[in-house]
Amino acid sequence: MTRTAADILAQAMDDEMLAHGAEFYASDLGARLVVAENASHSSDGAERVAQGKSIVATLQTENPGRLALFERMNKAIDAGNMSVRAMEEIQLRFLSAAAAADVIQLKVDEAQLRALIAEGREALTEQMAEGAIAGAAWTYQSFTDAEITQYAEALEHPTMQKIYELMNAVQYEIMANRFETLAVRMNELHPGQDL
Repeated sequence: MTRTAADILAQAMDDEMLAHGAEFYASDLGARLVVAENASHSSDGAERVAQGKSIVATLQTENPGRLALFERMNKAIDAGNMSVRAMEEIQLRFLSAAAAADVIQLKVDEAQLRALIAEGREALTEQMAEGAIAGAAWTYQSFTDAEITQYAEALEHPTMQKIYELMNAVQYEIMANRFETLAVRMNELHPGQDL
């Protein structure tokens, strides 16, 4: 997966994007952010979110401005607001692949399935936003408000926006491919059932 992502990014990023991203992440703040984000990705996700929610609860009374900074930062990371639609597409591709592999039997066509998935969009949006804030609260707890502001400003730069749009697209495509593979492999585990 890492090699696939690196190959796609190497082909899709132009020199300006590479230079811009490298300059920021080579800075002292950028290097520390990379360490914190790598630690976050390798931590236990459920525990990270649980601890993050606890931090958020404290910040709501003690430093609501910091929560606003996390919201600003998360908005900049997903400026095109594609994460919810991407997750819906992943669900659709997973269910379609599972049906094609006879793991499940779908009693709706693709358009109906899309409509059913879209019915949960508001709840999914809220869940993802809550998880993103909790994750940020945990991941960036050692950073000052000024540093979080600096990071948000860096993420809002038009070139960084292009970088994250591309990275998000690659991440979701790889995730969708992995779920499609899982759906096919599930055929080996148990017989199909109605959905």
